[in-house]
Amino acid sequence: MQSIKKYLGYIIMQIMILFYAYVITYFPEHYGIVITVFFISYFAIFFLISYRSMRGSLRGKEAEEVKRGRVILKATPEKVMQLIQRDTEFNNEWKAQMKFTLMPMAYLPLIFIIFYVFNTFIIPTYMSETQVQRFIGSIIMFEAVFMIPTVINRMYFKKKSIKMMQSVFSYTITDKGIHGPGILVKFPVDHEQFDVVCNRKRGFIEFVRKSKGGGSLMMGGGARIAFRFYIEKISFDKVLDALKKYGKVKVECT
Repeated sequence: MQSIKKYLGYIIMQIMILFYAYVITYFPEHYGIVITVFFISYFAIFFLISYRSMRGSLRGKEAEEVKRGRVILKATPEKVMQLIQRDTEFNNEWKAQMKFTLMPMAYLPLIFIIFYVFNTFIIPTYMSETQVQRFIGSIIMFEAVFMIPTVINRMYFKKKSIKMMQSVFSYTITDKGIHGPGILVKFPVDHEQFDVVCNRKRGFIEFVRKSKGGGSLMMGGGARIAFRFYIEKISFDKVLDALKKYGKVKVECT
């Protein structure tokens, strides 16, 4: 199941490539519409897979167990926003992260060039051939548009360790774990899954996924997801004690 989720974006894109290639082969009058829809779906799938990879596990029984625990701290969106505004380094981090998030947009010129080359020099050479040959040629065109930017991006990030920050704006810490929109951490903490980072000066604790397999479709294994919990100074020691007692984690703060 985990291996399927890891390659979900590729599986979906391959299915769509076959579909689009079939349509423009057997219904060439819809070529312009298909290309437009392909562009839209390409970016939609990228952002969808990226978004899903940044969400924590929310399995039913475990989530209910954590929610039934004794409440240690509950953070509201209003309070978290106030704490984020006090973090003077947050904006710089967010700007740097947005550059990676919007990376696919940088490949638009390359994608247009690939389409231009295929439409101008390659497609005319096989348009008079059999439908099977045209179908194969269309598959190659869509694969090139999808794979070339992906391969370039993955090679670029191969030796880079990118931490993608996901601030949790509403969460509850109980003696059974932590839960909030899109995130669930069960106590005791799975040390094979998370590293725990504490920055008392800036007022947050992060749970950073150890597995590099959860990166985005374009960045692949180079991205690690960090779920960040902003905490009031008055509650910091209480949270650290809970992590130590119930989460079985000894956190060293900077």
